[in-house]
Amino acid sequence: MKRVRTTLDAGLDECDGLPFRTIMDRSADAIFIADPQGRYQYVDAAASELLGYDAAELLEMGIRDIARAQDL
Repeated sequence: MKRVRTTLDAGLDECDGLPFRTIMDRSADAIFIADPQGRYQYVDAAASELLGYDAAELLEMGIRDIARAQDL
């Protein structure tokens, strides 16, 4: 999982010269990025506010932890 997060961090820092991390961190939209197993690798402040968890808590969770069973 550490390799996925490291790769994700590198991709968020800069892509095609654009500061995507800054854009994503300042977005008013809730943004979740999950790995293939459904574990969150990135959540922004809007996602934390929407669900009522801080980012560190969400990064320990996955899609199945917050989605309704009928939505999976």
